[in-house]
Amino acid sequence: MRGTKTKMIAVVAVVFVFAVLAAYAVLGYGVGRLSASLMNEKRHAAQTQKELNEERALARQLPVVTRDNEALAAYFLSEDEVVGFLGSVEDLGRRIGVDASASSIEVTEGEGYAELLTLSIHASGSKAAVLHMLEILETLPYASEITSVQMTKQGAGTDIEWEGAFDLSVKKHPDV
Repeated sequence: MRGTKTKMIAVVAVVFVFAVLAAYAVLGYGVGRLSASLMNEKRHAAQTQKELNEERALARQLPVVTRDNEALAAYFLSEDEVVGFLGSVEDLGRRIGVDASASSIEVTEGEGYAELLTLSIHASGSKAAVLHMLEILETLPYASEITSVQMTKQGAGTDIEWEGAFDLSVKKHPDV
């Protein structure tokens, strides 16, 4: 009986050892899976934090970019400013003593995003007034370029009048 009891204890001990080893194996596998999952979560959290930092940096730049876009937009004629611009060119001429008129008005595709409003401006008056008109056209607060200038003297004696023909291109926002 003693031998049988010892065998029984040995068998129970072996079964118990295998049960403990199996429990440790399952526990080790679970810990390994949990560790891998935790590492993935840490990588995901780091990526999310990086994206959040980038988003915050972009949000800080947004007011600056918005201000710059507004300043740039003011440099181009908008669609609803074209008629007023043409009127102001003619009004400007009257204010400085020049008879000015815009003709040959054309909108063409410009380079990049902008369109070009191209017009011919005819001015007549004293030489100083016509040159002053040209000077003002050169300093318009828009993205503009004078592409052609022609000045001719008309009359003789004290009735000398100058005529100027200026081709002006102004960038404008396209119709959208």
